[in-house]
Amino acid sequence: MVGGGINEAEMQAAQQKIAAERRRIRHFTFEKEIGDDWVGTLSETDETPPLDAVDGVYLILGYKDRMVVVRAEDESQFRIPRLHVDEAARDTSGRGGPAAQLNRWLKPVCRGQWGVHLKEWTQHTRFDLEPTPENTTVAPDTRRYELFLYGTTSRLDDLPEGSAWARRTVTRKDFNRLIQTGYTEFEETVRDVHEAYVVQWERAAALARRG
Repeated sequence: MVGGGINEAEMQAAQQKIAAERRRIRHFTFEKEIGDDWVGTLSETDETPPLDAVDGVYLILGYKDRMVVVRAEDESQFRIPRLHVDEAARDTSGRGGPAAQLNRWLKPVCRGQWGVHLKEWTQHTRFDLEPTPENTTVAPDTRRYELFLYGTTSRLDDLPEGSAWARRTVTRKDFNRLIQTGYTEFEETVRDVHEAYVVQWERAAALARRG
């Protein structure tokens, strides 16, 4: 007990709630113009939009106590994995809702493109894009999305010779450095997603030790 009878655990919980609220407000007030055609707003939500409305997926992927980064053959720097959802992938005819559709597409693509066996994933944040009045190429009520996910990797396969990609795992310290230098526009968002992954990993590790 501290501070005249205030329970220390309750105080810590209240502080965490305040910090979470500040993050939520910061995310909801983040707005960015994408050229002259789109305006994007960050929304911290786990509601997955339909796959045919998603443009790209950022993946903060952990393998044991390290983080997965990738590099295309024509790039000089490793980066956070990002998948572009092309027209061929936007099949929403299968069973289940948007999260199930995303899962059916996501896991095989990660395995085929990067040799990453995605065990599980969680949507942390999404970037909601809506057209500006100057955008006459789409209907005014059109919505597009970029998703920020974190997930765990059960296995990493060797990439075949001649692959268009390189892949490595890095320490969390190096991963944070990559966020600082390569993702200045979304630094706080990507860092929050990374922190959410670390919390999940440490909780799972603690449960494994008890078991």
